[in-house]
Amino acid sequence: MLNRTLGFTLIELAIVLSILALVAGMSIGVYRTVIGQNSLPIAASQVSSIIRAAHNFSVSSGLPSRVYIDADQGLITAFGYELVAAWSFEDLEPWAEGDRLARGTEIVGAFGELAEVQGVIEVGDGRIGRGVVLLDEGASLVAQRRPRYDAPRGFSLEAWVMFWPPPLAKGEGSDRRGAWSDPRRQDRFAVVSRPGSWEMGLLGDGALYAVIGDADHPESSGTYAAATASGEVIGSRWTHLRVSFDGLELTLEVDGIAREWAPEDFEKVDPRDWPPLPETVPAGDHELMISHPNRFFFGAIDEVKVRVALEPKSYRLPVEVGFLDPSRLVRFDTRGSLDPIHHADAVLVRIGELGEDLVEEVGSPAGGTSVAPVEAAEEEALADESESEEAILGDPVGALARYLDEQIRAAKSGEGGLDGDPSLDPNRATPGEGEPDAGSRERGVKRIHRIIIDLTGTIRG
Repeated sequence: MLNRTLGFTLIELAIVLSILALVAGMSIGVYRTVIGQNSLPIAASQVSSIIRAAHNFSVSSGLPSRVYIDADQGLITAFGYELVAAWSFEDLEPWAEGDRLARGTEIVGAFGELAEVQGVIEVGDGRIGRGVVLLDEGASLVAQRRPRYDAPRGFSLEAWVMFWPPPLAKGEGSDRRGAWSDPRRQDRFAVVSRPGSWEMGLLGDGALYAVIGDADHPESSGTYAAATASGEVIGSRWTHLRVSFDGLELTLEVDGIAREWAPEDFEKVDPRDWPPLPETVPAGDHELMISHPNRFFFGAIDEVKVRVALEPKSYRLPVEVGFLDPSRLVRFDTRGSLDPIHHADAVLVRIGELGEDLVEEVGSPAGGTSVAPVEAAEEEALADESESEEAILGDPVGALARYLDEQIRAAKSGEGGLDGDPSLDPNRATPGEGEPDAGSRERGVKRIHRIIIDLTGTIRG
């Protein structure tokens, strides 16, 4: 009996492969249809999440936060801070006012960190409950270095202080021509410091100062020192101080109000001549200090809080979806509401599903999509970018820096402000998905999703 070899003929294989190819083609078509139908709501959900993240940053930290919408790159980014250290000094409640703390006494912070007493420090009444009174001989509290104190992207420092400014002798500070300058401005009294990275404190004339870098050598390369005008802090009363820096903006606040400042050794004549702010905060391996042994604060301190700027949270729209309005900055205040200084009305964010012709016309090599045309030079630069992480994710911090520079120049020239008018009235727009308006339809937009942020910070859509 002859053995018969089992198998398939070439014709049978060809038929099977043809059927598989047909099924695969149908599956891909169905997959693309489903993805295309869901791309807009998925993108809108992600955009809402980024906006909500910034809102939550403000609510949890008590600090302003912001969202940058880069329409040209189809990228939205949230910037905020996180609390990493705090001392309220309430563990000193059993002590009597005026009791001197022995050198080496440890005061517990909010995260269990210990700040060790150096120099002459007494227990005193704080703004609320207990505080510390720093008197003499290098008075400071030193907390051991922790990795979470590293703040390459920025920081926020705050404290309540009662300052005792040094006395000014009669006639001191005047010269033969009748001019006068306060010599106490050369004296520094640190409130909170991390040597080599940052410092906040007061000058002897009542000015608030901030240092990014090496406060021991403020004139050194890579260090940026700035101060407000004299007399911003009045002696012998409780005053709230805060300095915030996020790699783009430096804010010096006294009692919750941002004060004008200038780089040290620069007159406030033309800010365009000032040295640029550093892009990052220098890393350091030093301890965190309340006051400083060589620049000890003279007065009382309470409610010290240290925050670091978080890694920005970003989302890039898929190529078939784009922002329908120009690039903008949305700012939340310390309560999570829209900042009334920058927003007089609710903010409308419009996202659209783009037609195929529009996608091909404005799709960028980096993966972003914008309804507004991209400059030829930017297209060429993007095309030349390698497939690195930066090329794929973009540079939201750098883009925001360029945007702020452009808007500040526009504001000074009278051409615009920091927040352009939306193309539709947010008070009359309906949140959620809907039909595009006439202008969007003319631009090839098929569907639209509206997200509305009202003045209280509530996000709808």
